[in-house]
Amino acid sequence: MAIALGGLLASAAPVRAAGDTKYAHSDSDSRYLHHIHLYDTNNRRITADSTTPYSSVNTCGRCHDYDTIAHGWHFNAFLPESDDGRQGEPWVWTDARTGTQLPLSYRDWPQTYDPRKIGIDQWMLTRKFGGRLPGGGVGVAPEEAEAPSQPQGDEPSDDAENEDSSETPVSRWPLTGSLEIDCLVCHSVSGKYDFNARREQIAAENFSWAATAALRIGTVDGEVSRIKDGADPDDEATQEKLPKVAYDQSVFASDGTVFVDLVRQPQNNACYQCHSNRTVNEQGIESRWTHDEDVHLRAGMQCVDCHRNGIDHHIVRGFPGEKRPDGQSMVTLSCAGCHLGSEFVEQLSTEVNLAANGKSAAADAEPADTKRADPELADPELADPELADTELADTELADTELADTEQADAGQNEQVEKERGTAPTREVTEIRSLAGRLGSPRPAHAGLPPVHFEKLSCTACHAGPLPRDQALGIMTSLAHSLGEKEHRSGQELPRILGPVYAKQPDGRIYPHRVMWPAFWAVIQDDTLRPLDPESVYDITRRSLRVRNDFQTEIVMPELRSSELKELIGEDRYRVDPQEWTDEETQKVQAARQAAGQELFQEKVAAALAAIQEELGVERAAYVSSGTVYATSADGEGIQKLEVQDPQATGMIRWPIAHRVRPAGWSLGITGCTECHSDSATLFTSTVAATGPGPEDGPPTAMAVLQGIDADQRLAWNQLFSGRATFKYAIAASLVVLAAVLLLGIGLLMGRRRSAGD
Repeated sequence: MAIALGGLLASAAPVRAAGDTKYAHSDSDSRYLHHIHLYDTNNRRITADSTTPYSSVNTCGRCHDYDTIAHGWHFNAFLPESDDGRQGEPWVWTDARTGTQLPLSYRDWPQTYDPRKIGIDQWMLTRKFGGRLPGGGVGVAPEEAEAPSQPQGDEPSDDAENEDSSETPVSRWPLTGSLEIDCLVCHSVSGKYDFNARREQIAAENFSWAATAALRIGTVDGEVSRIKDGADPDDEATQEKLPKVAYDQSVFASDGTVFVDLVRQPQNNACYQCHSNRTVNEQGIESRWTHDEDVHLRAGMQCVDCHRNGIDHHIVRGFPGEKRPDGQSMVTLSCAGCHLGSEFVEQLSTEVNLAANGKSAAADAEPADTKRADPELADPELADPELADTELADTELADTELADTEQADAGQNEQVEKERGTAPTREVTEIRSLAGRLGSPRPAHAGLPPVHFEKLSCTACHAGPLPRDQALGIMTSLAHSLGEKEHRSGQELPRILGPVYAKQPDGRIYPHRVMWPAFWAVIQDDTLRPLDPESVYDITRRSLRVRNDFQTEIVMPELRSSELKELIGEDRYRVDPQEWTDEETQKVQAARQAAGQELFQEKVAAALAAIQEELGVERAAYVSSGTVYATSADGEGIQKLEVQDPQATGMIRWPIAHRVRPAGWSLGITGCTECHSDSATLFTSTVAATGPGPEDGPPTAMAVLQGIDADQRLAWNQLFSGRATFKYAIAASLVVLAAVLLLGIGLLMGRRRSAGD
């Protein structure tokens, strides 16, 4: 979520507060007005007559701990010591011209590829995804960041020559400058910051100028992308071509300061820039008005109410078992912790661990505290070590909740410095462990057997789109550049689907978004090694001859007028396709598919041959929808290969957390048979491997992905479908039994009276 500068809103000059860091802070809930001087990358003060862009490192870093901030979640993926955390959405490199959708991540997440192993360097990644990066991390030139060129622990591969040949021959960092952390991406007041202006500058390779253009304090003239590779940045002719800033004279006060309108807690609009999504059905992108807002946001909450952080910028992601580097407990900032409290989460963690070991929590005689202390039962993904200590879990905050005030943020910063040995030792106070944070209601879950909490996550019933017969298409900000003004149909790459209900490592079912990789590769030892997508385009552009879209020009090509005329008749071929009959539409679709099959065979075979010749490799391949295509034995066409490489052909997935639906829209709200029936979409909804290639995979039911035995599910469904009848039968039996008993008692009493007479 958004990146919060937390509470260290400094005064104009950096001074050392007593017993604290060198950065001063206001310690007030009120906004601190930023009338500040701007500085450029050379640390020179900017005036109204300057032509260089401002630098956030030299401007914001005067009063805020930039080095600590740079290790936060949104910036640290490139750092070898950073925690990978639970899998999230990867960066997906797409190229519609070559039918590529390649999941990338510097984090060690399953089914993703490390860009460095493919030949994608930092600069290439920044140019491709910089519009959705807050800056820092990969956006900083290597000579400044001294980032490793190889993945941590990896030796240079035997294919280093091929990888080197796919990198930019001459570094363009000296021309583009670094894409520094832009604090105002998140902290500018909503409506003041121009995200699209920033993206345009990054697309033009004006990395250092992006923040200035986005703040709209001046105009930028010039594009680094127009400067040729190898140009000397110190050459006078090159200097003339570099972009120049013309600052707006009116934004400078008489003392040379500029008012920067920002907020301590980022507003939702900043988060939406990277965390929006849209659903897609067969007709296209679904209209916004048919969907409701997340129930928390509808209630007036902000994203950062749950996704908090201190000056260290380690954003609380809110998943079960999440841990902060400073050991601070975050359990009550998760779904279950916030609504039900840490005690419930502790007990649930124990039960989930016992279930994983084939035990029953009720049958186990050990006390709950003993179970939590048992290392065999402690799941590092679920159990927070601080929660195992009941005394610590019951500790109350001395004055106020952490992360709600600037003083608390200063305390977190001090803890970071304590670990570095630069601050005096002080005990870190735990975030309160009680339920009901921010007035959250305690759900009753009336009549719901506790086993559901062991088998299902909160989001399985409460978050994401409602499941349908088939998984929907999904577009996201990170993958589809939502927020930029474009003409979208919903069929753009990458093809992402959801919700898909599958298990996470804790054994519980979560809703996911999923996709299948599509890329060009070299086959080595029955393994597919992806090739740098930009090099692939350069090698295959004459073979594929695709101008814009691999799918519409090769896989499903449009028919020529003469072909349409022959297919549906002279009177109909000029008619708008929307007015065609179903039969005519089916004829045209079938003809396009047939033409696409032939064209795909021809073009892909030629492209694979070009790759093999250019790179000097024995065999190349194209992967899409879990299918591997390679040149046939005679070299005249292509064939499907069976390659045992799940990373290349398997489904990649990451959990859905939002949008959260209200209780009335949760799964199971209408009763047990909503899920325990033969038509329950939680288990029967299907998903099929899909991609830019001509063939999709077979549909797979959610129950199969969850590893549920079909016969067992059928038995459960039959039990629940007859549950009402069974209840009525039991009730009727009890009535009959009661009547018989009453009749028997009456007869017995009558006999006794007769005997007495």
